[in-house]
Amino acid sequence: MLDSIIQLIDILDKITIVFAFVIMCLTIYGWWQYRKMQQPVSIILLRSGKHWHLVTVPRRMITRQEVLGILGLFDADSRFSIHYTTKPAFLYDIQAVYSGKKNKLVIPIKDTDKFDMTSEV
Repeated sequence: MLDSIIQLIDILDKITIVFAFVIMCLTIYGWWQYRKMQQPVSIILLRSGKHWHLVTVPRRMITRQEVLGILGLFDADSRFSIHYTTKPAFLYDIQAVYSGKKNKLVIPIKDTDKFDMTSEV
């Protein structure tokens, strides 16, 4: 009886070691992902061949809603209409920045788009 209890404790000990190792690996991966999402990303406007650096934000803030909100802050009356933001390419670029494939989001503005930049840019 005592031998079977010792064997059970030995098996449980090995299972605990494996479980602790797996948890350690998942913790390191989560920490790495957190650090990646804290990296700074630039939002840049491209208009008539000129680049305007609007703002630098953490990667975790690069979502469609956040980017459109930031653009609204820099538009004179917050009622902009940028054709690029309605295209799938905009979403692909946001996804590339969010996933870490790009470190900046460049938003091209055509002359026909309505975006009146405030003087702070």
